[in-house]
Amino acid sequence: MDSIERREYARRVVSNPTRHYIIYPHPDVKPEWIERTIAEPYHQENDGRELYYGWINEMKNWLRVVVENGQLVTAYLDWRLTRRFGRLS
Repeated sequence: MDSIERREYARRVVSNPTRHYIIYPHPDVKPEWIERTIAEPYHQENDGRELYYGWINEMKNWLRVVVENGQLVTAYLDWRLTRRFGRLS
């Protein structure tokens, strides 16, 4: 997937949240951070779900984004990822 396709996919995911995300939002996470993390992840995993990790410089913290079947399940700041990836500047 090239960068344009990744950005389009990220926009679709953010505009298509699951019921879980709507009921349990994380108000400290901005939609543009979610898009950026999906489009340009620092690290990505797939365990049946798509997991994206990105450093949010504005918050000096890691963002974990979980996507399942093209829908945004959750996105939250996760300080525990600092142990795994360290801090970026």
